[in-house]
Amino acid sequence: MGRVRLWAMGAVVAAAFAAGSAGAFAGAPAGAPDLPPEFKAYETPYYVIHTDHGVEMVREASVRLTCMAEAYHRRCKAFGGTIRKKFPFYLFKEARDYHGAGAPGGSAGCYVSRGMSGKLLARTDRQIGGRVWHVVQHEGFHQFVHMMIGGRIPISVNEGLAEYFGHGIWTGDDLVCGVIPPDRLKRVKALVAKGGMSPWREMFGLSHSQWGGMHRYDQAWSMVQFLVHGDGERYQSRFAAMIGEMAKRTPWDKAFVKCFGSDIDGLEARWREWWLDLPADPTRDLYDEATVATLTSFLARASMRDMSFETAEEFFAAGREGRLAPDAAEANEWNWLPASLLEGALKDAGKRGKWSLGGAPPGRPALVLERGDGTTFRGTYRLRSGSRPQVTVSVKPGAAGGEKKGS
Repeated sequence: MGRVRLWAMGAVVAAAFAAGSAGAFAGAPAGAPDLPPEFKAYETPYYVIHTDHGVEMVREASVRLTCMAEAYHRRCKAFGGTIRKKFPFYLFKEARDYHGAGAPGGSAGCYVSRGMSGKLLARTDRQIGGRVWHVVQHEGFHQFVHMMIGGRIPISVNEGLAEYFGHGIWTGDDLVCGVIPPDRLKRVKALVAKGGMSPWREMFGLSHSQWGGMHRYDQAWSMVQFLVHGDGERYQSRFAAMIGEMAKRTPWDKAFVKCFGSDIDGLEARWREWWLDLPADPTRDLYDEATVATLTSFLARASMRDMSFETAEEFFAAGREGRLAPDAAEANEWNWLPASLLEGALKDAGKRGKWSLGGAPPGRPALVLERGDGTTFRGTYRLRSGSRPQVTVSVKPGAAGGEKKGS
């Protein structure tokens, strides 16, 4: 089975990246599965995609996987370790082919590994629907951390981080991570309030055979969310250092003491308090940032095609009318994004606030969202030859507080 070029124009850039978790089904066969003859292999910057899907899905998978890998690397580079080869990813139209390739029954996606090799598999049949990319981002982290540091972290940390990345919102050029979905917030708060969470010492010490149940995933994710973003992100660097220590085979309890000190019970108590004190919509800013970043990604690509707009509504109208998409002959890995991504962002935009095009360098307007509380999100972009646009969202709170930058 040969590998084919994905894009009509432009070479796909080969790259290596550094960074690390154990495969979700360690011990399962990890060699190349038997595939139907219609499967083809496509080279992308960090993955080789094997699929029976057509070009539209392959293009979307390519861009998503590139953003996903770069988000893993950027946020996990403190773990240590190096990855020097592209990852295999198998994307199936039909469940029967997915399970025939060795995926466990009842799963929508998985990472299977043996030794230091492994493969990421997912299916896109109707039963899965829109969940496929959450699953890929979750299972893809298992692949990443396994190839990076051999999976030498507790299963609770592995699964908690995988869920953290699974909730990441793809904007076309990045993943916005750290969001707290409302339904999961309610579930975690209820578990904490009624004492349904396990002690941290128990969670860090769980084996693979002891893992199971949605409450385990909820707690692992809630611990990671707190250690990454809690109390003004004061624990983030120490959490990364702890993972780096465990990657060097330091037992979790010794790694914890080295990075956090001996008061694990005190930190656990603060985690419980933090979750119970969260408001009903604690990551509203991140959801707004993701919408601004997504629309700015399309504004940047319109600029690549020398399109200009006087107002935000004019830009939105061009999007609704399908005028932002490049012609098939023009599409390449830098200027193409799926129409469904734009459609979803445009529908979401009306709920967010007032939109405008602000001043910026000539030919590069900023996309500005002003919420009812006065908080302002300013999306800007920088065009780079032979690369995706670099999109930045700056946030200026409506009340007292300094400006901050997002993705």
